[in-house]
Amino acid sequence: HTCHSEQHQGNLLGGDFESGGISSDQGFDVSKITDGEFNIPFYNVCMEVENAGSSSRLILRKCDQNPKQQFVFEDDGKIKPANDLDLCLTASADYDWYGGGYKPIYIVRDLFMSACNPSLSSRHSWGLRRAN
Repeated sequence: HTCHSEQHQGNLLGGDFESGGISSDQGFDVSKITDGEFNIPFYNVCMEVENAGSSSRLILRKCDQNPKQQFVFEDDGKIKPANDLDLCLTASADYDWYGGGYKPIYIVRDLFMSACNPSLSSRHSWGLRRAN
C-alpha cells in the first residue's frame, strides 16, 4: 500500500501536481483480490497477517495461498482476514514520517489488523483505482 501516486515529471517541474495512477511496484492484482489474495505481481509477494489475533501487523511474503494470506474485500470497503471476520485492515491514526522529495508531501502510515469498530470506519475503508 502506498498513499502517493506516480507523478508525471512535467508536472513536478512545472510546480503543479496531477494525481496519477498506481505504479506497477505499488499495486495489487485486482483479478486476484476477488479470490481473496492481495498479490503485488511486481515483487511476486502477497499480503499476509503476521500473527493471528487483533493488532497483528501485516507482512509481504511469497504467495503460497496459506490461510494467513486469504482475505475478504467486502462491498463496504472493509478488508478482513478470511479466518477472522471480526478484524479489519486498519490504517494507523499516527504517521511515521512525511515523504521527502514528493509534491505534495504524503504521509506514511502503518497498516495492521484491529477489531472492526464503527468509530474507526474511515480508517477501515478501502477502494480500488486503476494502474497506469
